[in-house]
Formats: sequence, structure tokens, C-alpha cells
Amino acid sequence: MKHFLVFAIALALMFGFLLYRPVKPYRAQYAIFNTTGTVTFWYRQDTYAVCHEMADRLQQLHNICNVYDKNSELALLNANAAKAPVQCSPELWEVFQKAIFAYEITDGAFDPSIGPLMHLWGFHEQRNTIPTEIEIADALQKVGFSKIIFDRENHTVYFPIQGMSVDFGGFLKGYACDEVAKILQRYKVKSYQIDLGGNLLLSKEPPPEKKVFSVGIRNPENPEEIIETIDDLDCAYATSGNYERGITIQDRKIGHIMDPRTGMPAPTLGSVTVRTAGNALEADIFSTAVFVAGEELRETIENGGTKVIFH
Repeated sequence: MKHFLVFAIALALMFGFLLYRPVKPYRAQYAIFNTTGTVTFWYRQDTYAVCHEMADRLQQLHNICNVYDKNSELALLNANAAKAPVQCSPELWEVFQKAIFAYEITDGAFDPSIGPLMHLWGFHEQRNTIPTEIEIADALQKVGFSKIIFDRENHTVYFPIQGMSVDFGGFLKGYACDEVAKILQRYKVKSYQIDLGGNLLLSKEPPPEKKVFSVGIRNPENPEEIIETIDDLDCAYATSGNYERGITIQDRKIGHIMDPRTGMPAPTLGSVTVRTAGNALEADIFSTAVFVAGEELRETIENGGTKVIFH
């Protein structure tokens, strides 16, 4: 009886150790959307299925929405939607619905139809001269998300003007963060940090033995330097700035964030960081829109409970 009791206690301790053993962080890295993404999560079970599903979903979005791949669904739509309505896959149609939301909620400051401007300013094909006023005016005729004709019953998209095109780069990383979070939540992962090219989504629960996550905001004048650190939970952060993806034309630095109202690169403001309550898509949309529209839109957004930080 005594030996049985000792055995039972030892067995209980062993199972207790297995059940409450420290949870180590797992880091899955993905090269996606012309950037690098890292998903850090704490999980006791096998991580293969989780990582595999996240990779599949990110690759699916990349394959559908990559405007730089002429064979992607979005590139094919851009090439053909002015000839006749193009039917979208369920996945691309869902992204278009997010784009409609982004355009409407920002009064057009966020406009995914800036494709002609991105082409004009050399972000798709290199150019050696600054666009002329005539070229800009011509490109602006092809910009305007409200011009696009959507058939909600048949899920088709039609461009009424030849040369129109859409580019979802302004919110795709935020949207992808939310999609990855859905996968983690389905596997009942409670603590995670999703970082897709600087777009962050933080879980409600902090890492083991910590109370919060730490978010570092970079100095737009020196991106290697962290100028502000914020402790937070259950939220999303997105930063927009022209310090990373700009190009140079005739010794002039050209930022990649376009103002759809003027056809010009948005003025260099340093950077805009937006914090939302757990919605990475909205953080990404608002950071871009505020970078374009400035203080007026900032006031509207912050009245809705979202925080905007200028640097």
C-alpha cells in the first residue's frame, strides 16, 4: 500500500509537470507582401498544423492580391476589367468589400484605385523624370474608387475607364494580421503577437510571466532607433511613413503613399501610428488615411476611440 501511494504521488507529479510545464514561444517567419512577417505565439501542443495553416492563408492572399505578379488574380482583373466585368473569387471579392469599407470610412482619403498613380510615379516600372502636370492630370482621370462598378449579386468588378487599376497594398498587411489571428484563435492559442511588416496585432492575454506586450515605435528620421515604447494588450498598431519604400527620381525622394486627391506623393509628415482595439485592418487603413489627410481626419478617427500618434 505504501509503495502504491508513493507511485501514485510520483505519477501525479509527472502529469502535473506535463500539464503546467513552462510554455515556450514559437516563432514562425514568412516572406510575404514584399516584406517579412513574424508570428510569435505560446502553445503547449504541436505547432505544425498551426504554422502550416497560417503559411497557406498568407500565401493565398499574396497569390491573389500581388499586383507585381501578372498572373495573380488581381493583376488579371486590372488588365481586363475595363473590357468587361470580371468575376472575382470569393477571396478577392471579400478583399474588395474591405476596400469599399476603407474608402467610405475615410471619405476617400484611403483610395485603393491609386494604381495609375503608382505606375506613373515609377513604383511599378522605373522612370527617370518627375511626372509632368499633364501626366498627373491624365492619371487622376483614372483614379476614384467610387467610379468602379460592382455587381454584388454576381461578384463582378468593372472599370468604366480604360487604364484604371486597384492596389490593395495600403491595407493588405492589416487584413492579413486579422486573418492569421482567426487561425490562432481557432486553435485556441491565447497569447500571440503578429507582426507583418510592422503591422502588429496583440492578443488579450500577455506572454507567460508577463503582464503586457511592449510595442516600439521607430524614429522616422532614423528607423533603427526606437523613440517610444508602449506597453499594451488586445490591440493593433500600424505605422505609415515614407522612410522605407520610397524611390529617388532626379535626386528627389518620392514617398510611396499617394494622395488620390492631388495625384502627388503625400507630404512627408515623418510617420503616423494608429492604435485600434484589436482590429489590424482598421489600424492599417487609418494610418495611411491620416498620413494623407492629416489632422482633420485624425480628429474624426479619435472621436471613435482610436488613438493616433504623430512623430
